[in-house]
Amino acid sequence: AVVRRFIEGFGGLPLNQITRSQCVEFRELLKLTPYRPGQEIEKLPFKEQIAKVQQENGQTITLARVKVLINLFSGILARAYSDALINENPCHGIRVEVPRIIRERASDFTDAELNTLFSSGLFTGEIRPQRAEYGEAIYWVPVLLTYTGGRLEEVCQLFRRDVEQQDGQWFIHFRDWDVSQSLKTGKARMIPLHPHLLELGFDRFLASCATEGPLFPQLTPSRANGRYSDALGKWLRPHVRQILGLKTKTIKPLHAFRHAFITHIRALGVAEDVRNAITGHSQKGHVGRSYGSFKDLEEIINKMPRWPVPVWHPFS
Repeated sequence: AVVRRFIEGFGGLPLNQITRSQCVEFRELLKLTPYRPGQEIEKLPFKEQIAKVQQENGQTITLARVKVLINLFSGILARAYSDALINENPCHGIRVEVPRIIRERASDFTDAELNTLFSSGLFTGEIRPQRAEYGEAIYWVPVLLTYTGGRLEEVCQLFRRDVEQQDGQWFIHFRDWDVSQSLKTGKARMIPLHPHLLELGFDRFLASCATEGPLFPQLTPSRANGRYSDALGKWLRPHVRQILGLKTKTIKPLHAFRHAFITHIRALGVAEDVRNAITGHSQKGHVGRSYGSFKDLEEIINKMPRWPVPVWHPFS
């Protein structure tokens, strides 16, 4: 796409005729690229797209996106240089200064927000989709995110076999045993269940599940990228935003559960490598380091806060 835009702007030049001044001009043109243009504008040549959007005072792509595009273009020319097709990369060193984003607030939910959210119709059964069917995932996915610190996709892709008992202690095994499952770091981990989950009825929910297959059978991998969480996430996000009155983009509603978990586990004074082992973050300089026994993890999880979640009743 970036090559096509350059050709539309400067013609199909031989590589050795591309100049540095053209690359600088190309960077400035990219800054005027329309953001999500309609079909009518998208059919126009690149410079005509820019003229049309400027005329209509339309929205342009971010500087961060411009930086990605110019780096891609420079990368192509760098390959040409390494293959001795050109004597130098005319795009080398051409920068795009992206201003640092000052966060309006922290990226986790506050305690008050979690209290408000768990008291809402999402968890009492009053807010339900009119067309789609997500089953008990509407209730249990946010609750599990809050009490395990797992990632959204990790929780949505769980199979029934991933929830087990060991010496009387329930735990979730985040792993990728099925071909449709994936882990961001590729490292499996076992997370003891907070006792409040059982008080809420998680063991009753497990008893209602089929012994084989996904924990949330209504969540199926999307055609676009194979993620179990796509449809549910798309439905949940605006509801969470509306319930909490969130207007800032700093908060990613379904990732804020995980951030809140991390905030509270850090407040307990848990060592960084132990926190990383629980949340599935890469260990940096502590790769392979032992983080204690399963009993140690159980004690840490048991110290985490309890939230005013209503007891689970099957929505069906």
